[in-house]
Amino acid sequence: MMRHLQLRAWIAGAALLLATFPATGQEAKRCDQDALVCVKAMAEAFENRGWIGLEMDYSDRDRPRILKVIPGSPAEEAGIQPGDVLLSFAGVDYATASEEELRRAKEKLLPGNDIVLGVLRGESELDLTVHARTIPEGVLAQWIGSHLLIAHKDEIAAAETP
Repeated sequence: MMRHLQLRAWIAGAALLLATFPATGQEAKRCDQDALVCVKAMAEAFENRGWIGLEMDYSDRDRPRILKVIPGSPAEEAGIQPGDVLLSFAGVDYATASEEELRRAKEKLLPGNDIVLGVLRGESELDLTVHARTIPEGVLAQWIGSHLLIAHKDEIAAAETP
């Protein structure tokens, strides 16, 4: 009974939070973990991860485009703008790097670290330094809530059934 109430509380909180955000357009992908186990694992995984405040379009893997810069974020402070094309991250070129090289570069995204982003803005290539911060609680809640609503859809529906 207690587990059921905890799950309902998470679902209600996630639904309330996500009601204020546009749909992600993600396909429903089933997560193999129990929702509460998954929430805890995600919170722990992101606990020491850095945040710079960008929403990206990765449809062109070699030239990801910046869709949105979160107001007040490290990215905004560094001068990054929507429409900029990301050429490199921490010295790793998107067009030539392997997935493993990009993953290792992204591991440098820790609170307090400076990350140099190479961007293309119009005809100009710029190197902009972003000072990563801790992920804000609201952003973390949005990520976890989005995952719950997308990847745990069946579990949530079963919990809502009387």
